[in-house]
Amino acid sequence: MIIFIFLVGACTLDAPTDFDGTAPKYQLLRNYNPRADRYVREHLINLLIEVALGAEYGNNTQVLKKWAGPMRLFVGGNPSPVLQEEIYGIITEINALTTDGFYITQATDSLQANAYLFLGSAQEFAKRVPIASTILANHNGLVQLTSNTAFEIQKAALFVDTDQSRIVEQKHVLREELTQSLGLLNDVKYYPSSIFYEAQSYGDSFSTNDREIIRLLYNPGLLSGMDSLQIRRAGRRIMGLTPN
Repeated sequence: MIIFIFLVGACTLDAPTDFDGTAPKYQLLRNYNPRADRYVREHLINLLIEVALGAEYGNNTQVLKKWAGPMRLFVGGNPSPVLQEEIYGIITEINALTTDGFYITQATDSLQANAYLFLGSAQEFAKRVPIASTILANHNGLVQLTSNTAFEIQKAALFVDTDQSRIVEQKHVLREELTQSLGLLNDVKYYPSSIFYEAQSYGDSFSTNDREIIRLLYNPGLLSGMDSLQIRRAGRRIMGLTPN
């Protein structure tokens, strides 16, 4: 059975630590005082559960979804030099945060790609992905993910409207949709600096929390299909909050 998930969008990194399989180590990207440190780690696990389980649109299955292998991204439409540079930068940032073998690479041949990013008009994107046409009218970005029965993401189709939005909006939506294509399909009502902030935002960078939950999601200790309880148990081991 193939699972379809829809999400409509609005609108120097530290080296990741290694996972040795027996004693997970997780050094936060930002230093906190000892009293706050445990709370921060617990909160990041809760934040991942909030952002990663279910989806705003389409299938709302409450389990973790992530890529089991590399994402080979083909860019179609009419990408400007500014957006081409932005794509490269976002990919570089994401790849620096993953430690389970996942990474994003750009494909020059669409037939070799498992992810398709279209930059252009909603009308042109709807011709390529007809099922998305009904929710494109009032939105300037979208990602559609397809997963297998193990909830491993197999394919992605992404759209950023470059006809009806300004470049500052395009850069924000591009980062949001690429990040959500990792399996982080929900927005949050707080943290205005987050790429997942549900209100109107034009941010074109990741917050520390954003980086931490990407890094946690693509740690070898978290597996596709985990529910919230399993994520919490695994996350606490990865974060060093409980022994193996």
